[in-house]
Amino acid sequence: MFKQLLGFEVFYQLKQRAFPLFVFLFLSLGFFVGGQGFAPANVNFNSNYQVFLNTSLFTLGVFLLSCFL
Repeated sequence: MFKQLLGFEVFYQLKQRAFPLFVFLFLSLGFFVGGQGFAPANVNFNSNYQVFLNTSLFTLGVFLLSCFL
């Protein structure tokens, strides 16, 4: 049952035009944010503030993504 549901969802999402675009966008954002270690002055790139900021930005992006898919 679960295998059929998963197969249906994968097949359905791959037919959507926006899906490959958003997959590429989120993968590239994750790669660049994780690889740079970007943080404002006097803030460590792995501090609680910076981890929360990156997580909240990706969460907001996922919520907006759900409107398109």
